Amino acid sequence: MLVDFLAAPALRAVTPLLIILVVATGAWLVGRQRRVRFLKEAAIILGAYFAYFGVRAISEGSASIAHENAKLLIELEQNIGLFVEPSVQGVLMSSEAFIDVVNWIYVWGHWPVIGAVAIWLFARKPSAYRTYRNALMISGGIGLVFYISFPAAPPRFTDLGLVDTVFSQSNFAKLMQPTDFTNQYAAFPSLHFGWSLLMATAIYRESRKQPLRVVAWLLPLGMFVSIVATANHFVVDAIAGGIVALIGLRAALMLEREGAFAWLRWPSPATETPSPMSADRLHAAAAQNEVAGIDLLT
Repeated sequence: MLVDFLAAPALRAVTPLLIILVVATGAWLVGRQRRVRFLKEAAIILGAYFAYFGVRAISEGSASIAHENAKLLIELEQNIGLFVEPSVQGVLMSSEAFIDVVNWIYVWGHWPVIGAVAIWLFARKPSAYRTYRNALMISGGIGLVFYISFPAAPPRFTDLGLVDTVFSQSNFAKLMQPTDFTNQYAAFPSLHFGWSLLMATAIYRESRKQPLRVVAWLLPLGMFVSIVATANHFVVDAIAGGIVALIGLRAALMLEREGAFAWLRWPSPATETPSPMSADRLHAAAAQNEVAGIDLLT
């Protein structure tokens, strides 16, 4: 298969092409009137994306510290009765179909979902888009603080005997999250789960369609099972990631009310007011039509 043929150097070339394709598709979907605004937003998001992974890459802690912190997380889970990672992966490894499903969720339930929800919000719910964009940025910043101050190895790097079923089998995973920009010891908190919860919240709150609301419930549940079963995160990583994401959302809502990030705002087409010149022309046209017995303003 073509995916299996792609080696690491080829993946580095494919990643920017994929980004260009997504941005171009989004610019086409939002329509001509919002295209410039969308490209501006895309530049902001991509800048934050590369800054986020760049900081993760250069802030990678030592392996020994990361493994010691992972042992602390294991002890914490054992003390509170949440140490289930070996049991969960034991179930996973008994079924090839289960492996395929959780790997698929891990890869396609993260960045593709974030991109799709962002484009949908931008086109249909501009105000909500701003809120969730800011929530992603704020929670990402909080996550970086943890990655720098508390590097932690994922379960797959510990002596638990767990297997990485995602990156060992899927080149698409490397495509979505290039290894050159990945900190192997940025497991706590899990924004893979946290941002899934954030997107699910956006879908549930901003959509009135019941099928989409059902998806909103299933998305974080499926991601939680995926990150634990594939040995990429501990249960407490997911809990911490969810808390960080909700803190980011809360902070974004507060900042929105306070009028922060005003330089990143734009008026929606429904609330835009015509310029004085265009208003004068509108009334002049209305006056002319009134003479002809037609009132355009009624």
